[in-house]
Amino acid sequence: MLFSLDGSRITQIPRKRRDDYASWRGRLSQEDYEGVIRELNAYVDCVLAEGKECFTSSFVPGSDWTNTPYQPLYHACNMSVTQSGWFFGLILWQVMIDRPDKWYFKGTTSNDDDVLGKTYFLKRD
Repeated sequence: MLFSLDGSRITQIPRKRRDDYASWRGRLSQEDYEGVIRELNAYVDCVLAEGKECFTSSFVPGSDWTNTPYQPLYHACNMSVTQSGWFFGLILWQVMIDRPDKWYFKGTTSNDDDVLGKTYFLKRD
């Protein structure tokens, strides 16, 4: 489950990027999409197993996606580094929505309000 810092539950991808997401997702095979989902869930599970309670999205995939589950995102975005980063972030956002544990997020923005990354924090009850 995903929540904003004010406690509002997040259930959807941000409206500003839904059309982009649909376009990019349409160019990504189901197999590749599921591979990214598995990789992201494994990453979050590892964070939890290590006893950590937060992570920043932009640090997850690393800078070189060659031969990783993330490489197809780059191709789905017509080899745009910027767009593939946004697509990655939106898929992670959906993963966090779908997880059973409670996570909160804080966004990081640039001067033109394009999201550069999010930091996710675990909320333990």
